[in-house]
Amino acid sequence: MKRIFFLHTMALLLFLTAFAACTRTAEDAPSGTVSAQTDAIPEGGSGASDINTYIDVEWEDFILFGGRYYHGAPVFRGQEISPDDVGERIGAVLHGVPAHVTSMPVELEDGTSFINPVGTPLYAVRGRPVEEAIAAGADGKYYLYLCRD
Repeated sequence: MKRIFFLHTMALLLFLTAFAACTRTAEDAPSGTVSAQTDAIPEGGSGASDINTYIDVEWEDFILFGGRYYHGAPVFRGQEISPDDVGERIGAVLHGVPAHVTSMPVELEDGTSFINPVGTPLYAVRGRPVEEAIAAGADGKYYLYLCRD
């Protein structure tokens, strides 16, 4: 139920972002966005055309692991934590976010992360259940991700 609520909320946010950014092009896209390509009908046109419209989609820093969404906390990419707080390795990032969004809502595969590249190791956090928190290892550091279920 919480996942359905999350997906509906994400779809609404993506729609609002798309509506607000409908005049931007892929070249205008700020870092941290993914451009979604759609077919467009030119102004005054009556049918499909060869013109493409790009809609900026803002992604929040997240890791989808074990069917749960974990988010960087409290900042983008998660708060750095001590190696002493890192437990056993529980997995790795398997997928990045899609390069092009062609339909809504976006279906993501388990092991998807926005900012962490494929292969980034994932760890349990000592003193916390995996259902609550995980850590991602990157560049010799560890970052905390909290579940929002």
